Amino acid sequence: MAKKLTKIRAKKAQKTKRAAPVQKDNLTTIRVATIWKNQTKVGKPFYSLVLETGERLTSFDSGVVFLAGGDAKQRVNNFNPPAVLEGHIVERGGYKHFELPKDSKKQSPQAAQAQATTYKRSQEEADSISRMSILRTAAMLMEYEKTKSMKRFAELIKICEKYVFEGKVE
Repeated sequence: MAKKLTKIRAKKAQKTKRAAPVQKDNLTTIRVATIWKNQTKVGKPFYSLVLETGERLTSFDSGVVFLAGGDAKQRVNNFNPPAVLEGHIVERGGYKHFELPKDSKKQSPQAAQAQATTYKRSQEEADSISRMSILRTAAMLMEYEKTKSMKRFAELIKICEKYVFEGKVE
């Protein structure tokens, strides 16, 4: 008697569950209070973002630290006032991850840090701020004078001005 031939069926590849693709319009704004630098068990660095609300998100992109105005070399970065970032919140493996939009990932860390720096004042603006500070200081010193006169006020202004611009005290 001959054996009956059996058909062998190849199994189809199983689809794994992945996070839904992030839509470009789905940007979320978060307010980060603290960033902690950490590592996975395999040594891959990641950042734990603590939001103002106390919620925690993770991010594997070091650009998050630069855009927030922090330093990637520090273990903990604190911000005052909190840093505001825009990106995508994706849930994977039971954790919420924060991802930057693709256009901000293309920026170099130096460009991102330069974008986060504050406004630079011109020399004229800086001088006017210094003059106002000198006047204020002279007025505060004038409060302790027994005889208040414009001549003494002008002397105090000159003393403060010389200290500010030349570093000398008479």
